[in-house]
Amino acid sequence: VCFRTDSSRLAIRMENRWPCNMPHFAITGSDGLFVYEGAPHLMKPWNMVAPGIGQNKAEKEIAAKLPPAMREFTIYLPLYAPLQSLEIGLDASAKVQKPSPHRLDKPVVFYGTSITQGGCASTSGGDFAGGVGRRLDIDVVNLGFSGNGRGEPELAELISEIDASAYVLDYVANSTPDSLLATLEGFISILRAKHPETPIILLSRIHYYAEAINADARSNVDRLRDIMIREYIKRKDAGDANIHFVDGYSLVAASEDFALVDGVHPTSQGFALMAERFAPALAHILGL
Repeated sequence: VCFRTDSSRLAIRMENRWPCNMPHFAITGSDGLFVYEGAPHLMKPWNMVAPGIGQNKAEKEIAAKLPPAMREFTIYLPLYAPLQSLEIGLDASAKVQKPSPHRLDKPVVFYGTSITQGGCASTSGGDFAGGVGRRLDIDVVNLGFSGNGRGEPELAELISEIDASAYVLDYVANSTPDSLLATLEGFISILRAKHPETPIILLSRIHYYAEAINADARSNVDRLRDIMIREYIKRKDAGDANIHFVDGYSLVAASEDFALVDGVHPTSQGFALMAERFAPALAHILGL
């Protein structure tokens, strides 16, 4: 939720449909909101609002007695809990205006798994896609589906309805080599049928901690990565100038400290590293 206002105070009341209560996921990220202030390329973190343990409601005054000025706010919504209602408290006489435009007219669409969705960032907006959006001053659509995101053709059809600046396919984490072979070519072809020139970025899976000690895990992720590389090369050789590959190994390295919560899902530190390392490649592809 993005807006500009000259209000001297900002308060938030929220209610989720139910609490998430996951042992490896901070409530502030799974169930809470987070407020940033500033234009898209100058956003500063201000504060969070989150329900208590086992609860689904929260209310908080974020700021009061602010000096008179027009300010821009971005409120990131809960990463996992289904938000039921959101109320934003301002001065009764405050002006409310549209937010500043982003650098691109169209959003970048991220499609993937729980990692794409934001598990397990400690704050909403701490997800990988959100971090990339702030770094590059672009709008993002996060279509990460926890436990799902398996390259279903129905999802490709729905995603193709979004007129995007680019599509990032990040669903490998919930795929097997066989399922990725069965879905990847068709998924890309559905997008290409409606968007022949839009950049499509194939993002391979990040390193998990188990790969350092388990040869089978290493072999599996290498096979997944090789399938994406081969599909990228095939389409590039066939003349698709806007197909791209970004190596997930470059985003989270093997056994990188503080990067993962449970050996699989990134921490806020892990997501920050992913955003920092992915943003230059995306900026190059988009010509920013």
